[in-house]
Amino acid sequence: SSLNTTETATERPRKRRHPKRPIKLPPPPDGFQALLEGFALEVVRQRPADIYKFGATHFEDLLRRRQSGNGPTVNDEARAAAAADEDSAASPEAANKRVS
Repeated sequence: SSLNTTETATERPRKRRHPKRPIKLPPPPDGFQALLEGFALEVVRQRPADIYKFGATHFEDLLRRRQSGNGPTVNDEARAAAAADEDSAASPEAANKRVS
């Protein structure tokens, strides 16, 4: 045991704890939010049984379309996300009808 005969468990020196500091993360790359919003929307629409398999297929399809020149660009995705935000802010009922 690490205790000597005169030291009890409550007398052990305590490790210094650093106060919790927020972790500073770099900003996400352009288009990342739109990419995740598009994925989330498809998950809500299609309600896949296996979200991991669905995600793999979804992102592989996006990659294939982008590599072939038929996929959306980062700017297209950002514009689509902004338009969806504006639509849902203007009319939450209309946004709910689209998702249903």
